[in-house]
Amino acid sequence: MDIITEHPDPPSGILDESDDDSGAVWRSGCLECDKDFVVFIATYVMIAMVTVFCFYQLIHLPNCSDQSSYLGVLGLILGIFVPSPSMKK
Repeated sequence: MDIITEHPDPPSGILDESDDDSGAVWRSGCLECDKDFVVFIATYVMIAMVTVFCFYQLIHLPNCSDQSSYLGVLGLILGIFVPSPSMKK
């Protein structure tokens, strides 16, 4: 007895990978924004909030073993933004 079955044709628009929405514009009421700009700003706002929280915890936690996870998160964020070294030929 086969319980899992595949849907032969997905509903239109759900898995359509042919659409190139790199220049998409999001409209909401009286506001019209570029999709890439909104994603960029949202990403940097979230990273800034996490960074401020980690620094706050590093300042206010007295025990060094409690601070290790926050240092790891800050190291991860730093690793994302600092480009890896490369040699030019």
